[in-house]
Amino acid sequence: MVETPATQAYWPFCDKCYALFFWGYPAKGSCPAGGAHEAQGFNFVIPHYA
Repeated sequence: MVETPATQAYWPFCDKCYALFFWGYPAKGSCPAGGAHEAQGFNFVIPHYA
């Protein structure tokens, strides 16, 4: 998992809601499936455009 100026790392997969969520803040957000997200073994690096 390597960030570059055009990407953002720390996007794991939630096993409860089957979505990606940002892991870069102290609060991980609330899961639409209830409670907190449950990060699984997948961590994605997402491209972004300024």
